[in-house]
Amino acid sequence: MQSVMGSVREAAQEAIENASPTAYLAVIPFNELEIQQGDELQVAADFTDNHGLVQNTINRIEAIPGASTCLYDATYKAIELLDEQVQSPQERRGIILFTDGKDERREGGPCSFYGYENVIDKALPGDAPNTPIHTIGLCEDPLCSNLNRSELRDMSRDTFAFSAFGQQADLRELFQEIMTGLSSQLVAQANVFARRGPNEAALIVNLNDGAKLTTTFNFFSAREYTKPTLPVSAEITGVGYDEANDIYTVSLSLTSPDSIFQVIVEVWDTKRGIQVGDPQIFESPGATLQAERNTTGFEPGGEYAFRIKAMDEQGFLIKNQEEEIILAEAGIVYEPRRPEVIFAIQSIEVNNQTGALTIDLEVMDEEQEFNKYEGFIVDTETGQKVYSFGPELFPGNRIQEQLPANIMEAQEARSYQITLQLTTKGEQRLPSAPYEFKIIPPPPPGFLTRVWGVLTPVLCGGILIIVLSVAVVLIYWSRPAKEKPLPAPFRTSAHDSGVSPLPATVLPATPPPPQKTQLRVRLKMVSAPGRPVEITQFPCMLGRDPTSPDFQFGQRDGKAFFNISHQGISRRHAEISERGGRFFIADLGSRNGTFIAGTRLETHQPTPLAGTTIVQLGRQMQLEIEPV
Repeated sequence: MQSVMGSVREAAQEAIENASPTAYLAVIPFNELEIQQGDELQVAADFTDNHGLVQNTINRIEAIPGASTCLYDATYKAIELLDEQVQSPQERRGIILFTDGKDERREGGPCSFYGYENVIDKALPGDAPNTPIHTIGLCEDPLCSNLNRSELRDMSRDTFAFSAFGQQADLRELFQEIMTGLSSQLVAQANVFARRGPNEAALIVNLNDGAKLTTTFNFFSAREYTKPTLPVSAEITGVGYDEANDIYTVSLSLTSPDSIFQVIVEVWDTKRGIQVGDPQIFESPGATLQAERNTTGFEPGGEYAFRIKAMDEQGFLIKNQEEEIILAEAGIVYEPRRPEVIFAIQSIEVNNQTGALTIDLEVMDEEQEFNKYEGFIVDTETGQKVYSFGPELFPGNRIQEQLPANIMEAQEARSYQITLQLTTKGEQRLPSAPYEFKIIPPPPPGFLTRVWGVLTPVLCGGILIIVLSVAVVLIYWSRPAKEKPLPAPFRTSAHDSGVSPLPATVLPATPPPPQKTQLRVRLKMVSAPGRPVEITQFPCMLGRDPTSPDFQFGQRDGKAFFNISHQGISRRHAEISERGGRFFIADLGSRNGTFIAGTRLETHQPTPLAGTTIVQLGRQMQLEIEPV
């Protein structure tokens, strides 16, 4: 114990030597007596800036083996003593709690009258400055079994302080870690014109390397302060990029937000000098603001700038002190993460007559070359693999396979999941995401169809007998007659001969081929009422193109394109397709999603349209799609 105490003295004295010369210190031991409610805490050295006196006091303190450790009572009493003796400055104050044990009596059981929650409430009174409690725990073994380590760490965390744990050999570093943290604490003061009641503020710290630290906090004011008129200014305090969702987040700090009716966030292509997409508008902003922006219209490697403007209630752009309408600007270089998905199943078509399975692929990495393909199909209801195919030579973006009889002969509709694997030239196997599809068997034949099937052999036999009979008669009539002396020639007519000519055989005319009815859907804007339009070209992409007239058709990527110029619509939002006389809609990876009956559709998963369907694009735009 004496060797440990010696190490504690050396570490504490060295920490005091490195403390700020203006720091006031006190020494309070708590292992001599059990502190009872109302007892005065024994102070070895009162608060003083004489650091030499404090070091001498530490040298005189001796450890008492087996003494009770009333940890929480001592901490509670120390906060009371600090409140009584230290009046100013209240902002930089704290307690360093050093212990090598738990709160317990020598014979076992809790030692303190006060508990952990009482100590925290005392350190965070709410109507007075907080008292951080920095904890140093001396561990007797690697697991620190002699300490209640979790409560010591929580005590520091809950009071916004530091904590350190280690063994005897680490004592010097433990004390130094706490003292370094205390020395690095700074106090910032500012005059604010607060409103009566709750207020929000932002604190920005500029570091030497040019970086900035920003935080926001709330405070309460008991009175209303008159605020002088300040010029409007804005600062972009940070631009973050979410690679997973491909989204930028712009953080703003605003002065005089009450003078601002709208904040406008624009994105500009700095090389081409053009604005990218529509601006984002935020009304009635506060002192801080965060704007999220997707990368629609961005090109990899492109240089862009976020520009901040503001507008007053009269609709005029607000200028800063330099008479500029651009209040803040931050530049970026768009470097998206390489997509992990190199290819995906775009659509699947099943021929119920032949059992042919057609798989259409979308290859994102056009430079990648594939040699082989293989895959398997799983019954989604049972989870069992029902069919495997391949490996075969990769034919391109369209793969055709023949489904087995056990799948095609099912008497009810079933859902399946197909997973495809492509093998590159380097023998790397790349799997696709599972794609779900459904096989719906054709309806059973009706009564007339079954009757016709029964009568067909009889009718065919009857027709065959009739045809043969006619052929025999014709052969009989056309046989050569016996030679007879020719009578003298004379003129006669068919009418005079009394013999009626054979009726001419009338062959049935070949009916013209049936004309294929043109498939189409009727599109009606629920969110923007107007005259319905009809789509007759499939597939037809639905998306946003600010350069084209709204609600009109055009061409994009070689496909029919219907323009919906709405802020919540992506440039490539959804697609209406037709297969086998049925219509489907699929989301094309849009930012705000595609919904049917409140359910968001999976990306690139065609969903059948059964009759008139309300489809929601994004958060507001609704379409009524009616197959005609």
